[in-house]
Amino acid sequence: MMKILSRLLITFTIIIILTGCGTSVLEKRKITNNAIEYFTNKYNINKKNIKINRNKLYGKDDTCLDDCGENYLYISYNNKEVIIKYNPVENSYGDNYQYNQIYEEFLKYLNTKFNYINEIKIDLLEADVLRTPNKYDGNIKDYFKNIKKDIYDDGMKSGYTWVKLFIEAKNETDAKDLNQKYSKELITELEDLEVNYNIVISLNSETNEYSSFYYYHVYDSYFYLTDKVDNHKYSCQRSELKYRQCY
Repeated sequence: MMKILSRLLITFTIIIILTGCGTSVLEKRKITNNAIEYFTNKYNINKKNIKINRNKLYGKDDTCLDDCGENYLYISYNNKEVIIKYNPVENSYGDNYQYNQIYEEFLKYLNTKFNYINEIKIDLLEADVLRTPNKYDGNIKDYFKNIKKDIYDDGMKSGYTWVKLFIEAKNETDAKDLNQKYSKELITELEDLEVNYNIVISLNSETNEYSSFYYYHVYDSYFYLTDKVDNHKYSCQRSELKYRQCY
């Protein structure tokens, strides 16, 4: 009996060693090779110039759940560490090699487009960059539309990227003038980019929904506006913004 249990224990141990999160050695090797192939083809580079630092890739086994952590391959290329992410549902790859460039050019685009904005913040952009296989070619609007088309074609209105805009207003009258002057342009452009966003018109950027003159909170498929000047709240589906104003 003890011999049988010992054999079972050894067998079980071997299985654990040879698999990770339900992923076999062969499957992990295949996913890793595909990740490197994806990256080298995307940027037209030589595989010899890539060094694998850490391999945390795994397959599609549902038993993994959250125990595996991020589905990442950490590599060194061009004197910096790059993350390649495997998306098992779509069986696709993304990476953050161009993230800094995309962030800087997106911020520059917003600052140029909305030169009257006092403060612009961009959050969660890297989460979208890591999910898209598309190479950024310098056209920021096309890049965001490709993100939505290629990896979020599921009825959602946007990916993860969140843009936060602050317009300083001295008082309620000033805030109302600013809202009437700029809100339509801002909403039209941000909807076209298909990102999540906040537009805050307030005395300072630290205020929230309850202390701002106007507070727009737009994410996924939903549009919300808290108007403290006229004491109104508005909400609608983002799809309705093209056909009628719900604010």
